[in-house]
Amino acid sequence: MSRAPSAPHAQAFLNRCRETLDGALADEGIVSASVQSRVKRADAVAAKRARRPGLPINDYLGLRIIVDHVGLLERGARTVRAWGPALGLKLLQEENRFDRPGAGGYRALHFDFEIRDPATAGVEPDDGIEVQITTALLAVLARLSHDLVYRTPGSDAEYVLADLEKLAEEGIRLDAGIASLASAARTGAHKDDR
Repeated sequence: MSRAPSAPHAQAFLNRCRETLDGALADEGIVSASVQSRVKRADAVAAKRARRPGLPINDYLGLRIIVDHVGLLERGARTVRAWGPALGLKLLQEENRFDRPGAGGYRALHFDFEIRDPATAGVEPDDGIEVQITTALLAVLARLSHDLVYRTPGSDAEYVLADLEKLAEEGIRLDAGIASLASAARTGAHKDDR
């Protein structure tokens, strides 16, 4: 590694990314979205580089968009695709983990971007930014899944994974119901003629 990433520069760039993404989502009418951000910790970067020598750190910078329900996912995805190039980001890969859930039923849309001017962003040339989009219900399950499956040694017991997958399926069902109610509220279709 020729130089160490600059955490203050990376954080400043990430803050700008978060602010502009929040504005782009609001412009698309997704005003209740929450945008979270993080710079990967140095120990996590070192561990990932050791596990995957020579491969880029696609998620050195991370943004997670939490929308109210699954009905907003595609609008959020369109917004992310349009937002990236305006900040000098090149979309490298998209992954739909709703179609192919991860361990424990983890579901999110993932977008990996290359940072075209890494020096200005305070990152290494092979460091990227990952944007995830999920729903409020599934974000809770994602935290549980991450803690139980990835951070707790020996937590890959079948019963833990099976319970998480069942909860994720129920979360999807509830999310679909919330999306339906939100649509009905927007159109007035929920009112009856009493």
